[in-house]
Amino acid sequence: MTTERPGSIDSDSAELADHKDGSENTNANIPGNGKSLSIDSKNSAEDLGSQNGLHDEAIDPITATTELEAYVEPLEAVLTPEVENAPTPPPPTAKQEVISFLKTVALFLVLAFFLRASVVEAFKIPSASMVPTLRIGDHILVSKLSYGLRLPLLSGFLYQYGEPVRGDIVVFTRDEDPSTNIIKRVVGIPGDLIEVRNTKVLINNQMSYEPYARYELNGIKNFGPERVPAGHIFMLGDNRDHSRDSRFWDDSPWLSIQNVKGRAMIIYWSWDPSWRDRLGKILR
Repeated sequence: MTTERPGSIDSDSAELADHKDGSENTNANIPGNGKSLSIDSKNSAEDLGSQNGLHDEAIDPITATTELEAYVEPLEAVLTPEVENAPTPPPPTAKQEVISFLKTVALFLVLAFFLRASVVEAFKIPSASMVPTLRIGDHILVSKLSYGLRLPLLSGFLYQYGEPVRGDIVVFTRDEDPSTNIIKRVVGIPGDLIEVRNTKVLINNQMSYEPYARYELNGIKNFGPERVPAGHIFMLGDNRDHSRDSRFWDDSPWLSIQNVKGRAMIIYWSWDPSWRDRLGKILR
């Protein structure tokens, strides 16, 4: 075959032109199955394309789309479910709606009860025994997970992994009145030697630094020295002359750690006139 390129002449093409004998038929051996194919030099390209079934013919897009749709439509009919005749579920009755609502409320109450008993609980301060740290009308959040895991209806810890430290503000109950929640500050921990003299608190014979403590009557109750037993703590209110705390307890001055319900964390609301300065206060 002859290949022409603009501006150049291939050497093979020139040699064929010089030895052309005027014959229009050229026999060429084309490899493939050992057969010989006779090619007419004038119509070689057209005949070769026809014999191999190759035609330079553009595809009609309209015809192709129509033929594709003819195959897709039956397939969609098979894959698409018949929803027109599907039965419609009946609407819930008033009784069913009431039962569903009561189930939701019951679940919410159970979760709230569990969170209140085991995770966090809100309290309101009713007295002035912790002034100036806490004032009447302050609303606080108490962490129930600070020292251990509690479960509802259990008086002690299910699993204890910590103990109160000096300076913690804790909510607790006493055995003589389990229904009353009390809030005080931890002053003495197990093994401490505690002594209170007027406005001075000595821990292990050393003066305790207490910037939160307030005295209006120069101290009305002395105590000790006595050592805190294992598993117990010594409690004082920050408003020392207006607080009924470990100094005044008749049965024992020590509080069992098992009676501690949690550690006070933050003031989330207050009815005190200075409430703007108290909201969000971290308790220490």
